[in-house]
Amino acid sequence: MNLYKILRPLFGLLLILTGLNLIFQFAPIPEMAEPAMNFMVAIAAAKYVLPVSGLLCLAGGAAFVMNKYVALGALLILPFTFHIAAFHLVLDPATGVASYVFFLLNLYMLHKNKAKYSELLKA
Repeated sequence: MNLYKILRPLFGLLLILTGLNLIFQFAPIPEMAEPAMNFMVAIAAAKYVLPVSGLLCLAGGAAFVMNKYVALGALLILPFTFHIAAFHLVLDPATGVASYVFFLLNLYMLHKNKAKYSELLKA
């Protein structure tokens, strides 16, 4: 069994769990550096950013788990995984390992589906 067939549904399940947590906020917020916490408070105050991010995670995760529209799912969550990794890289590097893994998994999914993007990338 190849790595893609293992990682795709696992990544999908992690995205679904993340999406549900962003929408329903059932997991406690971990300790963060002060600049990171200030940013998260501002994002949460906007009231729409976390639920919309959660819906995108749910859509991408469902695509990976069901093995339907995986290429689209990988594109949908790319801004989310990029910004979460950048957030940790800039504001709280010590707590960023999971976000870096999410971003790398997203890049892997994009790479494995690169043939499906050829029409989008034609000049």
